[in-house]
Amino acid sequence: MQLLSLEFSFFFLGVLALAWTLRERNTAWRFMLLAASYVFYASFHLGFALLLFCVSAATWAATRLLARPGGSVLPLGPSRRAILAAYLTVVLGELCFFKYYGLASDLTGLLPELSLLMPVGISFFTFQGIGCVMDAYRDPDAPRWELMDVLLFMAFFPTVMSGPILRAKDFIPQLHAADPAWTDANQAFWLIAVGLFKKVALSSYLSEHVTRQLFSAPEGFSSLGALMGVLAYSAQIYLDFSGYSDLAQGLAGLLGLKVPDNFHSPYKARNLQEFWQGWHISLSTWLRDYLYIPLGGSRCSALRRDCNLLATMGLGGFWHGASLNFLAWGLLHGAGLVATHRLGARLKLPADGWQGRACDALKWAGTFGFVTLAWVFFAAPDFSTAVDVLGRIASLDREGAGPGLTLAVITLGVIAIQALRVDVLRACPAWLERLPAPAFAAALGLLAALIVRMGPDGMLPFIYFSF
Repeated sequence: MQLLSLEFSFFFLGVLALAWTLRERNTAWRFMLLAASYVFYASFHLGFALLLFCVSAATWAATRLLARPGGSVLPLGPSRRAILAAYLTVVLGELCFFKYYGLASDLTGLLPELSLLMPVGISFFTFQGIGCVMDAYRDPDAPRWELMDVLLFMAFFPTVMSGPILRAKDFIPQLHAADPAWTDANQAFWLIAVGLFKKVALSSYLSEHVTRQLFSAPEGFSSLGALMGVLAYSAQIYLDFSGYSDLAQGLAGLLGLKVPDNFHSPYKARNLQEFWQGWHISLSTWLRDYLYIPLGGSRCSALRRDCNLLATMGLGGFWHGASLNFLAWGLLHGAGLVATHRLGARLKLPADGWQGRACDALKWAGTFGFVTLAWVFFAAPDFSTAVDVLGRIASLDREGAGPGLTLAVITLGVIAIQALRVDVLRACPAWLERLPAPAFAAALGLLAALIVRMGPDGMLPFIYFSF
């Protein structure tokens, strides 16, 4: 069941009607959402749903084993560490099996060849489970969640495929609200429309007209055309993933649940720290809390902090895919964060007046340029193609396809809006909210139809469905 399909639209309308009907019967309401989430996930493959259930049950069991009945926790010692180690071995083992078995087979030549179908969203629900158990391990007073709550937390269908990565302590208590705090329906519908517009009208246009061609045959582009194509990918991946996050927030909001913001205008950043505070926030904070800080974080020597940053970002890159280009992307960001820490402590730049504004502009240009060139390794199918694209940009060759006007307007417009720190899409316009409910529904219905009409045939799935 594809998210952007008529089939899903009917599925969600049915779920929404049941959610509103059952909203005062909490147990039935939760069970309905759980059943709907598993129906949605099983529509991709029944085996995927079985794996999700097993990981979710293991997550629930681990949190229960970390506390005895009555709330008295096991002593902080070998027993609790053994429970945590066993859980991490199981869930990271299944993640590595599906994501890295092929690489291990190629490198060793000892493993039999298997044709594995990677479960959709496996990285996201695995990370959610790890966060839930780690929180229970760290906090002896953490709540002891019910099995149904953990199953729904892990499988919630608006977020199961590409996040945002939920935190149990933020999400599960919402399930037990006597009267769920229903999100403003107008704002929720608007977020859904915005998400569709970003994905269908803009991201798909950039993919269809330049980025797929560039990263499959870079030799056919002029130097300027290749540069514009790389800039277009920067806009495309932001539009694609933030569009999915908007959809997830809107769908969850209509069901009475809140999921966290995942993007805060990341391309306005003036250094890489600011970039990661605004880009894929649920993943960056997960890596910080459950990898970087356990490694020692920044409360250590500068050299060890640098190593922690490189390890965290390198593993973050490798998590996206078992290939050299993803590892290179992660290590580039790790090295960039190391440089940010090192230079930030030494450079004393003007902060006020025209000099301060000039410095801010230079810092923004340097940060955005670094992020954009690093995206080449993320977008390319392999390391050699990434090198070819960068080489094409550096060649200053005029021969080949150049940038089109529409493409340039969309790309530069997306970048400029963020650089100027303007958010023109997230808030529902006041004039639209003032319309009567029927007129509001008709206006958004017409807008959605226009957006779908603007999209290409055979639209590709969201980029992060691959991870």
